[in-house]
Amino acid sequence: MKQNANTNAKPNAGPHQPTTAATNETERSKPTLKPWMIRVFQGAGVPIPPDGSERDRLAWQGVEMQRFLGFSRTLAAGTSLPEALDAYGRQLKSRSPALEDWRLDRARDALRTFRRGSEGWQILDGDNGIEVKFRTKTTREEESLAASPESAL
Repeated sequence: MKQNANTNAKPNAGPHQPTTAATNETERSKPTLKPWMIRVFQGAGVPIPPDGSERDRLAWQGVEMQRFLGFSRTLAAGTSLPEALDAYGRQLKSRSPALEDWRLDRARDALRTFRRGSEGWQILDGDNGIEVKFRTKTTREEESLAASPESAL
């Protein structure tokens, strides 16, 4: 059964848990790694730290991946992954005002990781409009080849 979430609710608010607008904004502005993002990173061979600044960096790359997927829903059915990546890169570079270099670098890193960690890319005409589909890789090709016995080659 699907439950509706009340985004204005403040569960377990007590004297030791401040619920000011500043606290809520800070919590909202710090992204979290979603399960699909973790699988993409793992498929690309990127280790996932349990916490810390490196995990935060990966979470921000995950935000860039999510933005890319949203952009891809505006593309025509049948658009290949390289075409979608190229179109998204052009869109980022043409923004006004221009994005800062660090943001372009983060997007570039995220998209490289997405390309390495995913497969089976498709943009389809679905029942509810454009659908973007992909699978995450379960192992990296180099690792599976290195683990293969020579007799299997």
